[in-house]
Amino acid sequence: MRAVVLNCSHHVIGDHGHEWAHDTAKTMAHVLHSTAKALAASPIPPRS
Repeated sequence: MRAVVLNCSHHVIGDHGHEWAHDTAKTMAHVLHSTAKALAASPIPPRS
């Protein structure tokens, strides 16, 4: 499986916004990684 690097640049105001953006980026990376693993294990066949 190939590695995917995410560059999550964001512009937020205040500490709470920065924390929220960081948490959201981590969640997005986790979902992307989980999806890639699932597709690698069981690819979706092409439509005929």
